[in-house]
Amino acid sequence: MKFKIYFLFIAALFLFGCTSQEDPSLVAGRVLSVGCSNQILADIVSEIAGNRAHVFVFGDQAFHGNINSQEIKKADFLVLLGDGCESEFKQIKKSYKSKIIPVLDSLNANLIKEDEIQAGRKDCHFWFDDRLIDAVSKTIEAKFASFDPHNQSYYTSNRASFSSEVTNSFSKFKTLLNHVPKSQRVLVTTHNGFAYFGDRFSFETYGLWVSDEKGVTDRDISRLSDFVVRRWVRYVFVEYPLEDAFIDKLNLSVQEKGWEVTIHPVFIHDLQFGTTSNISLLDGVEKNVRQFRQLLGSDLDAMTIDDYLSSFD
Repeated sequence: MKFKIYFLFIAALFLFGCTSQEDPSLVAGRVLSVGCSNQILADIVSEIAGNRAHVFVFGDQAFHGNINSQEIKKADFLVLLGDGCESEFKQIKKSYKSKIIPVLDSLNANLIKEDEIQAGRKDCHFWFDDRLIDAVSKTIEAKFASFDPHNQSYYTSNRASFSSEVTNSFSKFKTLLNHVPKSQRVLVTTHNGFAYFGDRFSFETYGLWVSDEKGVTDRDISRLSDFVVRRWVRYVFVEYPLEDAFIDKLNLSVQEKGWEVTIHPVFIHDLQFGTTSNISLLDGVEKNVRQFRQLLGSDLDAMTIDDYLSSFD
């Protein structure tokens, strides 16, 4: 009798395990819910998912936002950059391990750069390299296809269209940036997010790791202004809404060395650009490209060495 009860118990566990996953036909008949850790991932996921998923950015819409556990608990799966990219990653992994797709962790490690300032950490700004965008989109497509196999061809078609758009856009970006002379291909930003961009389009990049004005020291300002003057940089690009104190300190430090810069907005993480509605990832990159072409591709180097040296007198 005891053996029979034990056998029935084991059989029940087996049957429960086999039926705990949702039937694919039921998955195919409803709209999926997918949470993303930032706007860029949400944009890519939306391109692949089309009308098959409700895609949301968990937290407060910021790249390093706070977790809304109630919101992500209901998601079918969660798309994150991966270990070392989100400050909340370990917490989310611990709570929602089976739901997580860490897209950069699934790529060949040789494709991922090391952060230029924070040694031992990844540079997670993959969206400035079309090859990495393509690799990430393939990972996302594979997850949708395995989770919702009845609609696999739909996801494959969407990803192919998106991949083509990415390839064509980056080809256009390269053509636009061909107008920028070699001597002007220097990007100075307050966040070190352009290393992949620099490699893809042959730009030298220099960035501080700054998420707000409290992270900037006088030494950082001095180091940045030294580079600006040494390389004749005329523009500094800023995404975060830093307080005027940072801009004032930078301008003062640069002016004391006989030089001047102007500050311009740039897209790094935020696809809202201070508005209430998002633009697409490719539109964000194009805004940067057109701005760099306009500012850096004009006749900015009319000043001779003698003019430059005399500016210190």
